[in-house]
Amino acid sequence: MPERRLISFTVGGFRFAAPIEAVREVVNITSIVAVPGARRPLEGILPYRDNLVLPVFSLLDLLGARHDEPGNLVVVTGPKDDPVGFRVQGMGGVMVIGDKDEIVPYEGGLRSPGEEIKGVLKKTGGELILLEMDRLFEH
Repeated sequence: MPERRLISFTVGGFRFAAPIEAVREVVNITSIVAVPGARRPLEGILPYRDNLVLPVFSLLDLLGARHDEPGNLVVVTGPKDDPVGFRVQGMGGVMVIGDKDEIVPYEGGLRSPGEEIKGVLKKTGGELILLEMDRLFEH
């Protein structure tokens, strides 16, 4: 199996990991501007690079679980001309999936209608829910 590098983060007590190439950057924020009439999972918008507006979503709301513990970090993903972000409480770091690591089906309470959740990575030190970032914002 070819080496796969992931970046990990926490949201609402869940530990997630995503392919590192899917994460453009992580930005520190102080506040998000609410959009009048917008509904969750959209939390609001941020001014972003090159005069872009970055929509910021609740990751757990996208996965079917109400979440109201905002963090001050936003993970930015998506194409350069159409970025999106979601809040996280903490970043765990970069890791490599090795031959001895096991990936099992996800059987928890979050939903994954578009296969956003690819499974659970079992590593020394705990389990991480694997996300397919490209599918996360399709719906």
